[in-house]
Amino acid sequence: MSSLIILLLLLIIIFFIIKLICLNNEFKSINKELHNKIENTNNLITTSTYNKNLNNIIISLNKELSYIHKKELEYKENNQELYKLITDITHDLKTPLTAIKGYIDLLDKEYKKEYISVINNN
Repeated sequence: MSSLIILLLLLIIIFFIIKLICLNNEFKSINKELHNKIENTNNLITTSTYNKNLNNIIISLNKELSYIHKKELEYKENNQELYKLITDITHDLKTPLTAIKGYIDLLDKEYKKEYISVINNN
């Protein structure tokens, strides 16, 4: 009877060791996936575990990855809009300044140079 109990306990211990090893491997896999997904947030983390708590963690991580991806897209769009705005402002400033410079050059030929040089320097 005692040998049967010992055998049964040994089988239970082996079962839990296997379960623990599988769970540990799943954590390693999730950790590796997480590092890869942080660099490319278009993809979400997948798992094959049936552990409810671990699945809840993965769901939470995937929500955060989705949020990061959304914010990254917003940042890129805002950055493009800012670049376009700066380009437009630069163009809007450059065009009249070029025209003014042309008129100053014309004035330089016909009027007093000392007044024109003051305008030119300012």
